[in-house]
Amino acid sequence: MDSLLFLLESKLDSLPESEQKVARYILDERKNVIHQRVAEIAKATGSSTSAVMRLCRSLGIPGFHEMKIMLARDVFVGTETSSLAGEGGASPQLLEQENEAIISQIGANSVESIKDLQKMVSMVELSRTAELLEHATYIHSFGIGLSNGIAFDFAHKMQRLGLLCGYYQETQMQMISASNMRPGMVGMVISHSGNTEQMVKIAKTMKSRGVTVLTITGNRLGDVAMLSDLVLLAPLSEPLKRQGASSSRISQLVLIDMLFSRIIKNKPDEYIQTIKKTYEAYE
Repeated sequence: MDSLLFLLESKLDSLPESEQKVARYILDERKNVIHQRVAEIAKATGSSTSAVMRLCRSLGIPGFHEMKIMLARDVFVGTETSSLAGEGGASPQLLEQENEAIISQIGANSVESIKDLQKMVSMVELSRTAELLEHATYIHSFGIGLSNGIAFDFAHKMQRLGLLCGYYQETQMQMISASNMRPGMVGMVISHSGNTEQMVKIAKTMKSRGVTVLTITGNRLGDVAMLSDLVLLAPLSEPLKRQGASSSRISQLVLIDMLFSRIIKNKPDEYIQTIKKTYEAYE
């Protein structure tokens, strides 16, 4: 399940004015909104119940009930663990309780993120993506920041299958590679937010050159997704400003494993032999 706070923050500036009022109210009064009805939110924001419902649709959420479930999950599951230390410092018992809470929360978020991925993954799009990758003359993987590591994992998986896949860690080299790609090639853009400036620019560059653009993202309404030929969605488990995005990162890695397995299924004997050869190369 996506993070509502993330969606609100990432799409706020692009929303109509009436929906922006509702979005800002939810961001500012998130704990109160969980207990409010549509009419109460409309009254508090000086808007209408229709504006609240339109906001749900703009965010790709089926309805108000689903939006409140997402918000509750952000507030009560995804909330930063507050410090228990006072001016004199916390007792060892309190620090241990805090550490246990953090570990339990991270573990629960990661498990929930993978469960959400299982529910939302499209087998049709997964199969179409596998086919495009198999028939590409060349593949290149793109990502910066935390997504850079995911991009490396994707490139590694493709290379293990014997598919020609490039990857650069440095952003400028990624841009150069994108500008040199041509029809028949495939670019895989990894973007947690779907709106990272450099990744949007890379996607636009490839699109202008007739390259097939694929993306793994958590934001179906992001600019990268809008520029892509196929979108593989992974759950957004953390709001935009949260550092680490650990659960989302895990779900993206699992999604790549799903894609890896789906490609193998097309030609199991051939790919298993290739994987064996690549393994022997560094054994």
